[in-house]
Amino acid sequence: MDSSATLSLDGMLSAIGPHPTRDPDYFFEDGDYTFLVEDVLFKLPKFHLCRDPESMFCHMFHDATGQSAEPIRLDDTADDFRALCWAMFASPSTMYTISTRPGDVEVRKYLRVLDIAHKYLLSEYEKWAWTLARVIPTAIPQYLDVCSEDDLEHLIDLARRCSESAPELFDLVEFAWIARVRDDGLSYTRALTFGEERGMRAFQTEIYMELHRQINSATKISSPAAGFSQLGLTKTQLDRLLRGHALLSDPDQNPLAPRPNTLPPLPHCHVHQVCQSHWRQVEVDPSDAHSILVARHGIHGNYYCVDAELERMLSELKKAPIADYFLGPVASVSA
Repeated sequence: MDSSATLSLDGMLSAIGPHPTRDPDYFFEDGDYTFLVEDVLFKLPKFHLCRDPESMFCHMFHDATGQSAEPIRLDDTADDFRALCWAMFASPSTMYTISTRPGDVEVRKYLRVLDIAHKYLLSEYEKWAWTLARVIPTAIPQYLDVCSEDDLEHLIDLARRCSESAPELFDLVEFAWIARVRDDGLSYTRALTFGEERGMRAFQTEIYMELHRQINSATKISSPAAGFSQLGLTKTQLDRLLRGHALLSDPDQNPLAPRPNTLPPLPHCHVHQVCQSHWRQVEVDPSDAHSILVARHGIHGNYYCVDAELERMLSELKKAPIADYFLGPVASVSA
């Protein structure tokens, strides 16, 4: 960069306001464009940003006006943009480590790259980030077990945007959120409100079903005086819960058969007594998809009759109109 460009950049920065800092790793003196992200400056060579001719950066530079030294403001976080730079400018030794030991990198960094690469139409980096995030099968579930509710909300939205490049992400986040509402005490109201805003009927139904089960066991009713107020639900949410609870508590209305004591035998099973004995040890709730999936995951051995019954339960649960009991039927769209 020549001295006139330096003076021009310094003069522009003084007009911006509080003097931003240069990123220690991604401010290259011989870079072509300067980006201002939050209060951090990144100066990057054009080549890396424009390898993909369909990327937003290509269009951005093509349509750019003004002086080349003028910082381009981006509305990303510095951490997100730094993650993208990390993916673009990693040294050969770093790339070797990533390819041989992907678990050494926090999965959150891969998710940051996925997010910002999708935003800027960098499809190769988007696919790369998700591939590495999934190399260690437990990495994302473990992250979802401890991340904040803000992160869960953001990741649901990210999963919808990246449904082609990261097709498993939505189910992973939804499953983890429901489990944490059940086991870790995350807010029912926040989960339901988010589900309402995003039109997530299955997600809302799982939350309402968990509340229904807890009402049946009196887990959530600490005293007659407190009643349902301690649930913290909105009036609409409480009305939906009580309606669904009433319908499911009526044996004539509940579409789900109770857990059978006697396990139906499969025609080709020659050790059905062994399956029946194992079935007595299986704890499963036919109204709880999570319970069924956990039970199936816990099968170790050739208990074919048990697995078939759990598969049947899951199929019946998916077909049952339980969402309508809480949320009402989906409004038909008139022609």
